[in-house]
Amino acid sequence: MKPEDLELDAQSPLESVQLDGMVALKIIKHCRERHSGTVTGQLLGLDVDGCLEVTNCFPLPQSGKNDDGSNITIYQMDMLRSLRDVNADHNTVGWYQSARNGTFITQSLVETQFDYQRKLNEKCVVLVHDVTSTERGNFAIRAFRLTKTFMRAFRARDFTTENMRKLKFNSASIFEELPVKVCNSTLAEVLLDELDTVERPVGCDLTRLELAGDESLGRVVNSITESVDEWHHEQGQWLYWLRGAQRELSRVQQAVQKRKQENKDRAAAGLPLLPEEPETPARVLPEPSRLDQMLTAHQMTALAKQLESDGTANLTRLYAAKAVQQ
Repeated sequence: MKPEDLELDAQSPLESVQLDGMVALKIIKHCRERHSGTVTGQLLGLDVDGCLEVTNCFPLPQSGKNDDGSNITIYQMDMLRSLRDVNADHNTVGWYQSARNGTFITQSLVETQFDYQRKLNEKCVVLVHDVTSTERGNFAIRAFRLTKTFMRAFRARDFTTENMRKLKFNSASIFEELPVKVCNSTLAEVLLDELDTVERPVGCDLTRLELAGDESLGRVVNSITESVDEWHHEQGQWLYWLRGAQRELSRVQQAVQKRKQENKDRAAAGLPLLPEEPETPARVLPEPSRLDQMLTAHQMTALAKQLESDGTANLTRLYAAKAVQQ
């Protein structure tokens, strides 16, 4: 490949993610082994013509409460060095994280993804594997990366109302989702084709008509309820700050108006005028960051879409099952 081609490839926009079948199995196995808590891992591969090809991965150890992250960094460097020594893919293209019930949007995830895109490559992605959805038979791996608008705002750590209005930024501008395609090797395709030709017992396969349990839908509804409560809590804190700021500005404005009236009276009496600036300036606290509220709003939107998708699929299967019974 010519140097010019490499330069064009580096500047080409990222459009999709291609995941090797073995990598998908590794991620699923790692996430299922840890039933409680969140697991993470490193993604390795290469960007080819706007398609991020993920060809390998390895899990990362869990950090303790008093761990500053240095042990994980050393482990990452050792693993990448070992992969390079055996001539395996060792180019970092992102990381993956487990999730349950569609809940994964946290400030910790945003900070980690920000570091990947800022320090390594802006094309780095995070793969989110929903363990609960996969256990129900729906393979769920989604790819995300932070938008350029959010990267600018997060770099400045300025999530005030004025800056958000200036950047035309809202909760929908945080993540950019990329389509994920699972690709298997030729030998794996032959094996899957051979397994597919195995004779099955005579009868109808009605697994596609099975409905999602009330428990799974209930967990999504509970997650939405918790997100709504958290959003109201964040909104209440911001409104409390707003009322305090308005009260302080109103006090200063009243003091200025009072001083102007005093100066009019003193001018009429031939006395020297007093300075119009208030003796005590406005003591307005800085506006609290609205990042947590935006993340919660984005999480609510994602959960609502998931509930709509699951509900629509259940309703369709319900009508199909009713038709089969008749």
